[in-house]
Formats: sequence, structure tokens, C-alpha cells
Amino acid sequence: MTDCRTTAVGFALLLLLVPAVLCGQSPTASTWESIGPEGGYLTDIVQNPANGDLFAVSYGNPARLYKSTNSGDTWTKVSEINNSIYFLLLDPQSPQTMYAATSYLGYGTSLGFYKSTDGGLNWTWKTFPGEASTGYSIAEFYLDRSDPNKVSFVGYAYKSEGSTTTYLARSTNKGESWTLRHFDNVTTEQFYAFCLETDPMDGNTIYVGGISQLPGRVYGRVFRTTDNGASWTNITGTVVQGYVYDILTDMSTPGKVFAVSYAGVYRSTDKGASWTRCSGSAWGGRLLCDPNNPATMYAYSQGLCCFRSTDAGVTWTSLTSGLAGGSTNELVIHPTLSGTLFMATRAGFYRSTNGGQTWSASNRGLLAAEVPALRCLPTSPKTLYISFMYNGLYRTSNALGKAAPSGVMSVTWEKMPEYYYCEGIKQMQVSPTDGNVIYIQEGAG
Repeated sequence: MTDCRTTAVGFALLLLLVPAVLCGQSPTASTWESIGPEGGYLTDIVQNPANGDLFAVSYGNPARLYKSTNSGDTWTKVSEINNSIYFLLLDPQSPQTMYAATSYLGYGTSLGFYKSTDGGLNWTWKTFPGEASTGYSIAEFYLDRSDPNKVSFVGYAYKSEGSTTTYLARSTNKGESWTLRHFDNVTTEQFYAFCLETDPMDGNTIYVGGISQLPGRVYGRVFRTTDNGASWTNITGTVVQGYVYDILTDMSTPGKVFAVSYAGVYRSTDKGASWTRCSGSAWGGRLLCDPNNPATMYAYSQGLCCFRSTDAGVTWTSLTSGLAGGSTNELVIHPTLSGTLFMATRAGFYRSTNGGQTWSASNRGLLAAEVPALRCLPTSPKTLYISFMYNGLYRTSNALGKAAPSGVMSVTWEKMPEYYYCEGIKQMQVSPTDGNVIYIQEGAG
């Protein structure tokens, strides 16, 4: 199977002098100017429910924080964080307070996180509990929906002898101090937590989902505590199958809880004592419920997938028209406009105004693209081909154009027809005798 992850780490700020250099001309300018393309790999997005402002964080080190005040029509860079950021949280009651976590399950470990109290302009490093000297691999960084003072994370850490232990860390004062609980006393199985959810009507009830690794097989698991983590009960039952990637409780219906895995979406009306598998081909890594219409729910995964239910999770349909990027990294529902959705993918920011039926890219001012390869036509320095990682092959015929003072790009980019598997082109060559002949190596590392 082709590996679609890139080994290139630089963000693509394609430069005004690049076409001349590639075509054998000597550069004469002493300054550099970005000509795009706009968009790029976004790891997370959040929205301020008070005024609708959107924040997006880009992949890479440093991570760049972008802000939009017009529902994603245009973006401006707010700050940079000298680390790779995978989780972005915003306090809905105090929107100037934001959190950024540096680790994601399978993408390194972290001893702490970043916190901002001025809307993302400046960031302060905060440490996690120090029990794991090698750091935590975070599965979910979580802000309690009923009490934003409570910040939590679940994940695992490597012990000195090489084994791993799963942890649940919780803070009741916005990450200033933490209590740490581990799952060694929960189960004798080798358990890996992927998600957590707090009951909005009972703060002592917490759900944690993930997998247990047993000899020869891996099982999905859902655990529940009703005493704030002092004791836990395995409530998986025999219905829930597959890796449990997310759990969602109903904000208005006591005892109603959903779990999602790659085997489907499951619902319970009795706090997980019993489960029913939902109809349709929905699966994924995350679940959302429309705050304006609780009967409308969405599921998505790190594949380019989005599913919607309009009957409170009973049946599901797939919605991906217009999306690109190969992976849905985050989905946000507008807090007051039902049917308006925002999505972060590896290709950039996408928006839907019809409940996900169709999607359109909106990346003006957002410069976060990875470009592993670029070539210009030997006979035309204005014609430039680039590999836009996870978004295909692009071409411009006016590569020597300049950005307008307003920041609106005068260089226009055209996406070439798709024919490849993972939207990643690592190498590219243009025939020196025929500019219409291009050779590419697909698969980015």
C-alpha cells in the first residue's frame, strides 16, 4: 500500500524567484515574495461561539495559527508556535483562552501543552503531570462541554521497561494543575484509550473508549466510571465492535450516549448498559451533534469521510461531494446556523452551507501548502507545475505575477486532472524537448 505521508517538512511559500532559478536564469531580486498556492494541511479548527470567529492551525513545525472573522472567506496569520500542533481548543465561556497540544496518537509524545489567554497572539508552555518521563502520546485533548474549567486528556506513555500505560489526566482549573489516573487497576488487559466524554448532567460519570490488545486479537472497549475515576466498569458488551474512536453524550437526554468505530455507530439510552448498532454505512473517528437541532448528527474519520444522520443517529448517509485532501482532520458545526459546517483537511479549509451535501474550498490568505516538487517549462518561465501535497498536481501560467498589497494573490493556480492514488507527488520532470510531456513519481515517502 502506498504511504501518503510526506517526508518534506517545509511549508510551500512558492517564491517569485523560483521559476527563474529552475529555468537557468540568474536571480536579480534580493527579496522573496509568496505566490501561493493557498490552502494546505490543517490539523485542527475551532470556532468562537460568541462572534463566529474561526481559528485554524497548520501542520508542521512551526505550526501557524490563522484566523477568519468572516466564516472562512479570508484568513490572516495570528501567530506561530514552535512545535507541531495536533489539538486546538477554545474556551467557549472565555474565548481569549485557547489550548494547543503537541502530540497525537502515533505522532510523537509530549510533556506538556501550550496555553494562550490573548486569543492566540502569545503562547505559554504548561507541563503535564510528571509521572511519565518519556512523555504522553495523546489520543484526545478534551474540554468539558458543561464546564470549560475542566480540561482533560487520555493517552498512553512508555514505561522504563518498555511497556505502556494508559492515563487519564484531568484539570479543574484550566490546565494550571492536574490529577493523574492510570488504567492498570481498571483492567488486566493491555488497554489503549482513544477518547473520553464526560456526562453533561453528571460530572462524576466519564466514558473512555479505545482498544484492548489480547494475544492474537484486538478488541474495542468502552469503560465507564460513575465516581470520577475511582472505579471503572467495562460496558462494551457484545454489540460494539472495532476500535472505539469517539464517544458522544446527548446534552438534552439523560443516559443517551453514542460510540463510533470503523465497524459503525452505536447508541445507548441507558448510559451504555446496552447498545444498538445504527443503520447505514457510517463509521469514523469523531461524532458531532448539531447544537440547534439535536436530531442532526455527523460522523467523520481520518479518511476523507463525512456522514450525517437526521434521525438522532438511527440511520446515516455519506456526504463528501467537493472535498479534497485525503483526510478529514476536524469538523465544526456553526453554533447558530444549522447546516453550516466547516472542515479541516490536508488540502485546507472547506465549507458547506447545506448540511454537508456539497463542499467548497475557502483558503484566501491561508498559506500552509506543502510542495515537495516543482518544475517550470524550459521554454516558458511563467508556466510552473507543482505538487500540492495531498491535493494533487497544480499549474500556473503566470508564475511571475506579484501579490497585490491587499494580500489577494494575482498568481492563479489550476488543478490538473486526478489519476493517482494518494494525492502525493514526490518527484517531477518536464521533457526538455516537449513541454507537454511531464513525468512524475507518485507516493510521497
